[in-house]
Amino acid sequence: MDVQAITLKFLHANGFDGLYNTDICACKCDDLMPCDNPGVTDCQPGYLQPDEEAERQGCDFVIGPNRTHFDLIAHLHRQRAFSEKTFGPGARTAGVCDHIRKELIEVEASPNDVTEWADVILLAFDGAWRAGFTPEEIAAALGAKQTKNEARTWPDWRTADPNKAIEHVKDGAA
Repeated sequence: MDVQAITLKFLHANGFDGLYNTDICACKCDDLMPCDNPGVTDCQPGYLQPDEEAERQGCDFVIGPNRTHFDLIAHLHRQRAFSEKTFGPGARTAGVCDHIRKELIEVEASPNDVTEWADVILLAFDGAWRAGFTPEEIAAALGAKQTKNEARTWPDWRTADPNKAIEHVKDGAA
C-alpha cells in the first residue's frame, strides 16, 4: 500500500474525504496529497465540495474545509466500532435507556446546547445497532418514520400546551 492509499484510508476512517490546502487548488484525482507541492504550507483534512465548485474550478473534484454532506451510514459504522470497543458488545438496553434519561435531564438544563441533543441522538443510534439493526436498516427506518409522520394528521400546534408532547391524531390509519 502506498502513501496515498494509506492516507486516504486514514482520512476515510476518520470521516474526511481527502486533503486540501489554502494555497493551491488540489482537485485532480491524482492530487490527493497536495502537501508535497512547493510553497504549500497549510494542508488539512477536508470534505468533498459540491459539484458546482469543481465545475467552476475546472476540476474533477474539490476538497475543501466545509462539510457539505454527512454520510450517516459511514458514521453509524464508525460509531458502532467505537461503542463496541469502548462499552462492550451486547444489547445493554437498560444501560442505554438509563444513559438517555440522564442526557435528557442535561437537555432540559441546557436546551440551546446542540451537543446535549447530539448525545441523545448518539445514544439512540447506539441502542438501535445493539438491538441488531445494521447502519443501512437504521438509516432506512429514519426515512420511513419521517415519511410516516408526514402522512399523519396532527392537531394545531397553536392550541397545544407548549410543555406537553403533541401527538398525532389517532384514527387507526397511520
